[in-house]
Amino acid sequence: MGWIEKVNESLTMEEVLEKYVGSPNRMKKYLCPFHSDTHPSLSINPRTGRFTCFACGERGDMIDFVQKLFQTDQRTALLTLSRDFNLGIESSTDEPETVKAERRKRELEKKQAEEMKIRVQEQKQRLWLARKVLDDCYDSNAPRKGEKFEDFMNNEKRTTACMWAVYQRAWVLWLEDCLDEEPYIEGYVECDFSFDLWALGYMPTDFVEDKNNLRRRKKLVLEKLEKGEFEPICNRNTMT
Repeated sequence: MGWIEKVNESLTMEEVLEKYVGSPNRMKKYLCPFHSDTHPSLSINPRTGRFTCFACGERGDMIDFVQKLFQTDQRTALLTLSRDFNLGIESSTDEPETVKAERRKRELEKKQAEEMKIRVQEQKQRLWLARKVLDDCYDSNAPRKGEKFEDFMNNEKRTTACMWAVYQRAWVLWLEDCLDEEPYIEGYVECDFSFDLWALGYMPTDFVEDKNNLRRRKKLVLEKLEKGEFEPICNRNTMT
């Protein structure tokens, strides 16, 4: 049996918190050790056995808890639990394969998350610059103070420029929502660029609240932005 399995089968989250934090209050909440907690805000999910602090956002299993509490690595956290609860895990120099595999998995996930963050920031910078161009276009062509609205509407060049800026800005905001994993806004489907949403291969309403879909949408949109398939600003001649 590996170290992780040994710990998970031998201990409960309640026992770990009782040991390192103290007893819960009558609402079964504990003082969170990860921030200045005066009103117990850390609780245990009875179904998964994982902890969550609803004040600072820290969460995880009992091994994560000990790692965060003592600011150490997973192997040391396992040995700490073994020592404090007499689990008999040997302090050998050889890590069990399950521990090595878990550590490699976490390192890979961390690396992928960091790479994704950099990629997203690069595209969000492009979108921010595009939005500024569109805002400037709208501001320079919009009705001016004291100008008659009829005169503005009769100026086809300016009205077209304003409509183009509004249309493109909605598209840019939708792309930003995708990269931020924001839920889909129903009103967007009325925009002319809805055909670009369907180009993802899914109906726009597939991305309402499903977090997995939002992550998938983010990945798809990011890839299309990087390939130049979703340009932040389209030519005015393409506006319908």
